[in-house]
Amino acid sequence: MGSKKSFKDLITETTIDDIEEINATKYINLLKDKIVINQFPLKIKIIITSEFTTPMAFDRIESHYSHPVEVVLTQNNLSTFYNNLLDKFKAWVDKFQERGSGFVFDGIKSVKVKLYKYEYQRASSYIPLQFKSSNIINVQNKKDNKCFLWSILASLFPANKDKQRVTKYKEYENEINMKGIEYPVSIKDIPKVEKQNNLSINVFALEDQTNKQSLHPVYISNVESKNVIDLLYIESNENTHYCLIKDLNSFMCDKNRNKSFICRNCLQGFQREETLIKHKKICYDNEHCKTIMPKPGKNILKFNNHHFKNKLPFVIYCDFEAYNIPMQSCTPDPNKSYIKPISKQEINSYGMYVHSDYPEIYKPQYFSYVGDDAVEKYVEKVMKIYKEITYKIYLNEKKKPILNNHEEDEFQEATGCYICGEEFKESEKVREHNHLSGKYRGAACQSCNTKEGKATKLIPVFFHNGSNYDFHFLIEELMKYEDEYNKVKLLSKNSENYISIDYGSNYKKLRFLDSYRFMLKGLSDIAKSMDEFPILEKEFKGLTWQCGLKYTGIKLELLTDVDMLQMFEKGIRGGFSGVLGPRHVKAFNKYTTNYNEDYRIIDEHEKKKV
Repeated sequence: MGSKKSFKDLITETTIDDIEEINATKYINLLKDKIVINQFPLKIKIIITSEFTTPMAFDRIESHYSHPVEVVLTQNNLSTFYNNLLDKFKAWVDKFQERGSGFVFDGIKSVKVKLYKYEYQRASSYIPLQFKSSNIINVQNKKDNKCFLWSILASLFPANKDKQRVTKYKEYENEINMKGIEYPVSIKDIPKVEKQNNLSINVFALEDQTNKQSLHPVYISNVESKNVIDLLYIESNENTHYCLIKDLNSFMCDKNRNKSFICRNCLQGFQREETLIKHKKICYDNEHCKTIMPKPGKNILKFNNHHFKNKLPFVIYCDFEAYNIPMQSCTPDPNKSYIKPISKQEINSYGMYVHSDYPEIYKPQYFSYVGDDAVEKYVEKVMKIYKEITYKIYLNEKKKPILNNHEEDEFQEATGCYICGEEFKESEKVREHNHLSGKYRGAACQSCNTKEGKATKLIPVFFHNGSNYDFHFLIEELMKYEDEYNKVKLLSKNSENYISIDYGSNYKKLRFLDSYRFMLKGLSDIAKSMDEFPILEKEFKGLTWQCGLKYTGIKLELLTDVDMLQMFEKGIRGGFSGVLGPRHVKAFNKYTTNYNEDYRIIDEHEKKKV
């Protein structure tokens, strides 16, 4: 990984080539941590060098994807940028592979990132707003490019009616000192206007031109003045325009909400003006940006995937075997890149094991078949098994739980859901049970009970390396079994690689999965390290966070108060323990009544040992 700086608009240019990841989605996620961005707004240019190979890896080429330059206005826009990058890159890979050359994507070799300065364009003539607001004065300067001046005058010399007309402010045109300012006015000229006229001017823009709630700060004044003016910067095609925001507090509040006092620097609202004044003392030391905090009541991070904890009752494991049939080809030109076909594969047999935890519904069985029509016979057999299992589940499903007297007493005394641990609300307590055996499992809330019921209707079908091989033979045959209720749905990485295939409905389904996707190495390497506990973190990184939340049972309280966030940003000590959940602390002070000198001696002894 290396970087260099240049002049003019280029801030920095970096080449990243030290990410060892084949999967494009995971690669882009890792790339986010490598790209360091310290200023906004900016323009980003990305060039991705990828490697493509033939299925037998006898030929390899490099190809370059050049992502269009995108403007990123704020930190909040970065996730949208990376999503666009990933979507367009995947589409490019698909298009490359569909050319018929036989090359398939084999990974990203390197990424070149160029960051450029971005300056808002000079705002000029009239653009109509794409939403209605009584708090915006949009002066219709269709014949000139002085929207900045007219918006300033609309604030200082408000008209009684027809506030959108330029003629209402013509007589005051010379009241503002615009010496040395070129029209249309750019953002970088605003400090000079402020200095010449003793004004405090703030500029805001919209991420979504149709939604006023997407407002974010572009320029926040540090001038103290009794004349504070808020402008809205809007864009349409290549034209830009300034409007006047009459009252920012009213503009940012919905009709159904009480008026708040808005901080211009972070756009957080406060119920009292005194609170806002205290907040500004901290906030204005930081860069201006729109801060989005979790809402009170929705700020607890905890484990919620409780319906994934129970085993599925039925699982199918499958594999295809094939002949390698040699192919004849002409002698290639050694001076040119070429693909030489060696052999083709024809499926000749399948093996399938159906695992069942309920032999009374369906006995565990192994099936196999040898023949040229193995794929057709396999799909026919798996459909028969699927229909038989789902029909027997329907016949044997126990609608009501079977409780003895002790279990009924337990249910009546229960105050919290045994699945998620939350206390019951009024009339939501139900008797959660195994729908196949009828055995009562515990008192649960209605939501957990519904999710548990749906989970048992899924039958996973595993192929090892199915994404790259076996699934390609299945799709056409599965499509023959589609009807009004049962559909085939593909979740694909690209046109050559399928993550999963679903057959069925929302109520019940078969899900074809690749067992290789659940591990980062081959089966032999995984087997060698099964006795090593670090395998959990090393091979299943995506599960460690959820496992940590599940087994600790901890509830992490997220910050909802912007002042608390800014306290951390300023590096003030203390206060962080409140985010980590409940803690127990015992004081050890010689001035307390229960002070014990022995504890001090033990503590000093431990320090020396350390």
